[in-house]
Amino acid sequence: MFAIREKTQNSFLFLVFLTTTYLSYIFGVLYYVSPTGPDYYYYEKYFKYFYGQVIRTDLEQGLLYYFSTSFVNVFRSEYLNSKNNLEFISNSIQTTNFIYYLMGVIGIGFLLKSLKFKTSIVLVVMTLLNFFPPLYEMRLYYKPEIIIFPTLVWSLIFLNNYIETQEVKYLILTIAPLSIIFTSKANTALMVGIYLCLFYL
Repeated sequence: MFAIREKTQNSFLFLVFLTTTYLSYIFGVLYYVSPTGPDYYYYEKYFKYFYGQVIRTDLEQGLLYYFSTSFVNVFRSEYLNSKNNLEFISNSIQTTNFIYYLMGVIGIGFLLKSLKFKTSIVLVVMTLLNFFPPLYEMRLYYKPEIIIFPTLVWSLIFLNNYIETQEVKYLILTIAPLSIIFTSKANTALMVGIYLCLFYL
């Protein structure tokens, strides 16, 4: 009886998580225009770079995040015009950010489960993350910090698995996400590096 009640509760919490995830995405797309956010016109050079409008950006950021947003925007480039340009770019930014966010929040779920948290607690935490202000802010802005979220989470998962099992494959799996972190943004890479040194070395 208890198992049935727990399963029902988990199913309900999972449905709440899916609903709030979708609604939080739609709310951002409908009510916030990302190109009006801070630093957009500073980073706008990356759009121009990937569309061949400039040869170089003269900026120090890693390219993966900016390539992702440009790639998503290309899918609907045939519909772009001077009237809807900002809305299309905004939607591309938020869609890309949402994909990275989903990778991160799913990683949080795996991380908490590996730490033996109950499924109900994991789902509540994942739901609350949908409206956690700093994280929600990252989902709206055209900034590379959002890509740090999933890569850091999955790096921690792989490192914890390596420590627990001593299997080298998990150590190898950390190379890709850590490489993305350390080449995305210098100040964020420094903070992550200090954290990893303090807690893992």
